[in-house]
Amino acid sequence: MLNEHEARTSVRLYTPADRQPTLEFLRQVDHQFVPPLSSSLRYGSLEAYLDYSLADGQGRVLLHARDQRIIGYLAFRYEPSGTVPGQESIYLSNMCVSESQMGTVLIRLYQAMVRQVEQEGHGRATRIWAKTWRENRTSSRTLTRLGLKLVRTITDDPAFGGCRDTLVFEGPWSGFVENVQKLTAPGHGSTAT
Repeated sequence: MLNEHEARTSVRLYTPADRQPTLEFLRQVDHQFVPPLSSSLRYGSLEAYLDYSLADGQGRVLLHARDQRIIGYLAFRYEPSGTVPGQESIYLSNMCVSESQMGTVLIRLYQAMVRQVEQEGHGRATRIWAKTWRENRTSSRTLTRLGLKLVRTITDDPAFGGCRDTLVFEGPWSGFVENVQKLTAPGHGSTAT
C-alpha cells in the first residue's frame, strides 16, 4: 500500500501535454546551469533546449511530479556506438531538481531511466556518459556514485564560449544499473546528492 506522500508523487515519460509545465520547471532551474539552458551559448531558448532533448526520436525526458507539479527532470539520448555495430551508448544530457527537493527525487529519476531503457529493449547499451562543469561538485559526486569516472576535462570549453571547464564522465551501462540498484536497496541510507 502506498503512503500518502508516495501516492502524490509520480515519475513519468514526457508527453506533448507536458510541454508547458516542463518549460515552467526549466525556467525555475535555468539559473542552476553554466551557461543557463536558455543562453545563446546553449540553444537560445528553453523551448529549443526541450526540442533538442527530444530530437530525432532518440531523446527521452523523464519528469518527477509531486501533486501534479514538476520537481525533477532527467533527459537522456540513445547514441549508436562508433566502434561496435548494433551497440549503443546512453548520453545522460541533463538532470535537475528543484533546489528545495533534492533528496530522493534524482534517484527515482535514475530508477525510471533504467526501467525505460529496459522497457524499450535497449539491452545493447554498453556505456553511459555525461558532462558537467567543474564547479558543479554535486553533479560530479553523483555521477561518481553511479559508477561513472572522470575521463576528460575540456578546459575553457569552446562549445560553451570558453565560460566553463567541462568534465566528461563515462562508465559501463551495467555498472550504472548496478549502482542505481544499490542506492535504492532497503537500508542503504541517504540518497541525497
